[in-house]
Amino acid sequence: MVKKYLPIIMFLHMALVYSVEEDLHNPFNVVWAAPTFKCPEKFGIPLDLAKYGIIANKNEHWKGDKISLLGRNDLGLYPYYDDDGTTVNGGIPQLTNLTEHFEKVVEDFWIYFPDSNYSGWIVIDWEPWRPIWERNWDPKMIYRNASISLVQERHKDWPEDLIEEVAKFEFETAARNLIQGTLYLCMKLRPYALLGLYEFPKCYKFSGQGTCSEAVQRQNDELQWLYDSSTALFPSIYVSYKQTDAKNFVKATLTEAKRVTLKSEHSNKPIYPFGRFNYSHTSFYFTNVDLENTIGQSVTEGMAGIVLWGDHNDSNSAPTCLGLKHYLDTMLGPYIVNVTKFARKCSEAYCSGHGRCIRKDDDGYHGNESQKIDELQLLKQRIWSQYTESEIYGNIIFKIRKKQKCNILSLRPNMVSMDANVTLVGMATM
Repeated sequence: MVKKYLPIIMFLHMALVYSVEEDLHNPFNVVWAAPTFKCPEKFGIPLDLAKYGIIANKNEHWKGDKISLLGRNDLGLYPYYDDDGTTVNGGIPQLTNLTEHFEKVVEDFWIYFPDSNYSGWIVIDWEPWRPIWERNWDPKMIYRNASISLVQERHKDWPEDLIEEVAKFEFETAARNLIQGTLYLCMKLRPYALLGLYEFPKCYKFSGQGTCSEAVQRQNDELQWLYDSSTALFPSIYVSYKQTDAKNFVKATLTEAKRVTLKSEHSNKPIYPFGRFNYSHTSFYFTNVDLENTIGQSVTEGMAGIVLWGDHNDSNSAPTCLGLKHYLDTMLGPYIVNVTKFARKCSEAYCSGHGRCIRKDDDGYHGNESQKIDELQLLKQRIWSQYTESEIYGNIIFKIRKKQKCNILSLRPNMVSMDANVTLVGMATM
């Protein structure tokens, strides 16, 4: 069955089509990717996610009608080493049978997405190894060592540096063939879905100016093929407990995602960072400050939305479900309502409801303080006239600069129009 798709997968760069019905109406979407089904089913504690405009699967599982997360054992014959060092599907991409892998991808897709018009989010979560050689450090060194051994078996008399150079080339080439081929096939099978790999691009080191380091940017540039082969990007902005640089980390990650997207042929590609509602590896929910650092900052940086991920620990008991429900109803839900309302009002005011507002950084403002205050007051009156100051969550303030345009990009890449001059800094993207 897959044979008829292979020529398309390998030789054609298919046109990217962006869909997802909610994107037609909301400039910023909050998507729920937490398996909280036990709360209503086992403990009788339902979470009213729809009340706050949160998009969730009907079954509140990781796979469903709105969003599906596909792990290493869910899609095709992904190669990796198990925790005990056992090889699975060959262990490394060089040993993958691509034909068998693609055939299995087709089978899996018909199981998970029986509707060929599926238009939700599909996120491939392949984390055991990274397609850039140098990024496989610590436990992931097993993939580099296995690749080196593969070359050594064929060329025992070669010098070590040559063996490693060839091993790197073979690994990265095979990794690209596997990932890019899989993405193209998945797009062919479900052309209306928003599809991409979790955690790309990643910002391992960042500067004090809220950008990734130059070395990280150069490595991310080597993965431009991955961003071009995706219909959406899903970088990770998980925040750990007592992380002092959370705002700068999130800023750098989102800035990097925008940077690589702008280099793509389809520069209006939507970005949905993966965030959380609690701190990594804890049961502590986010404070208002870190809601601002993650969800709020995603709004002001012009993201298409955010995916809120959770695990089974978030709903493993009645007290846990009660705690999550209380947090949702008293803090998380109202915060989401306010920031999404702001995003919609700003879009309507400056982009005719067809674009997103992007914040202008402080260091880019030219003018004295009195002018800045006057313009901020003017903007707040124009956008938030029906709200009181206490109702504004997240301190999201946009600065005005004259002679700027709001780019209005439709969901279809080939349909781009420009609105008249407006006084909004930055651009709006769809």
